[in-house]
Amino acid sequence: MEQENQLALHGFIKKFKQECPDKTIWLYTGYVYEKDLLLGQRKYIQGTTNYILDNVDVLIDGPFIEAQKDLTLKFRGSKNQRILTKEDRTALCKH
Repeated sequence: MEQENQLALHGFIKKFKQECPDKTIWLYTGYVYEKDLLLGQRKYIQGTTNYILDNVDVLIDGPFIEAQKDLTLKFRGSKNQRILTKEDRTALCKH
């Protein structure tokens, strides 16, 4: 979720939610949620990052690491990547 892509992604998600409110949105970020995407972190943009994260149902975080590649994992390419629901992300913020 590069900063230069977040403004376009914000608009896309807003339109998508209006036109397809019952669809689930998955987002692959390449970044670690609590280290990169929260307020004050390196990829956070005020008013944009929160909107995106609040409207994404499932977030796959973490970079793909070739040394941890595992083809048996569902929806992930390497063992370091996590599948985070909204509830999972809320719990991480409480720690």
